[in-house]
Amino acid sequence: MSPRGQEQRKHDRVSRPLTLRTISSEYGTIEMEISNLSLGGAYCLSTREIPAMTQLRLNIFLPSTDGHAARLHFPIDVEAVVVRAEDVNGHDGDPAWRLALFFSRMATQDREVLARYLSSVTDS
Repeated sequence: MSPRGQEQRKHDRVSRPLTLRTISSEYGTIEMEISNLSLGGAYCLSTREIPAMTQLRLNIFLPSTDGHAARLHFPIDVEAVVVRAEDVNGHDGDPAWRLALFFSRMATQDREVLARYLSSVTDS
């Protein structure tokens, strides 16, 4: 067991504002803002309540970091599970939830694109 307060995450997280779109048969399509991102998951703000253990299909829209066009039309596709949902006050008193997402499945090519992006913003 690790000492109290020590970081236990498998992947380093990067704090960059990004857009995430969820696709769920139960919740429809919801856009969320990512506050931090890693190869293993994301922490984001949602305007809709999504309970813990909900499975989602995600599209993550990455900006360009190398001068090439951004991947706005070719987002990374990810399957994820909500592992934590916290009710918080949104902007102007609107309802909002902070969601911790675990990436349960991602194509190898998308994982490589995400790894390159995370490496490029970590090094800058």
